[in-house]
Amino acid sequence: YDRAFEGPRASDDGPFPLVMVSPGWFANYFYYLFLGTRLASHGYVVAVLEHWADGQWSWSLMDDLVTVMVNRPRDVSFGITQLLDKSRTPGDLLFRTVDFRRIAASGHSIGGYATYTLAGGDKLVCDALVVALDGNDTLPYPADTCIPTPPDPRIKAIVSLDGSSWPLRYRELANISVPSLIMGETVDQSEVIDANGDLRDWIARPHAAINRDDSYRVDLNGANHYSFSTGYPFDSGRPNL
Repeated sequence: YDRAFEGPRASDDGPFPLVMVSPGWFANYFYYLFLGTRLASHGYVVAVLEHWADGQWSWSLMDDLVTVMVNRPRDVSFGITQLLDKSRTPGDLLFRTVDFRRIAASGHSIGGYATYTLAGGDKLVCDALVVALDGNDTLPYPADTCIPTPPDPRIKAIVSLDGSSWPLRYRELANISVPSLIMGETVDQSEVIDANGDLRDWIARPHAAINRDDSYRVDLNGANHYSFSTGYPFDSGRPNL
């Protein structure tokens, strides 16, 4: 890990780009400390969220997956608003540090779903039937999950870390119109498949859908789903999403 400090005085060279990071399901913010400290050392303001009712701790509440999918992008958007307010507030640690014109979303696993959705939207969250077919949830879904999630126009770039692209239709991924870096494990290493054994295109599919010259795909040989975090709950017995 790079060094991290509590309450340091911000550089006068700002404002800096803001990177919002959404963890994998059941994952704590500190599983991504390595990412936050390294990006911050290169001149970014980095916020790694810990999402409510995500089952991080033995005493945590735990929402069903489709509810998580509704909440994740909204949590990130709320966080952006709060950080921009801090950057406008004299005397705050983050005063004048955030460049509102340069905000990026990043996420691992289901946090990657949030990343894609923040950039392109999800026309109907509860149409991700693979969740039920794979045994991770049951039908019918809660009525309050059958809603659209609009994109957040403040997001100007995305970085997906083995992100869950499967809840989104191809046409929804094709709505993404910002620069993207889509990083993950190779197809042959993919550990997550659906009931038919077909779900092995987390990385190729969104990259193919995003029709931009500045959309990049990086397949990491030897990586697995957990290579993009530290301290992830390997022995939790929970789905790898």
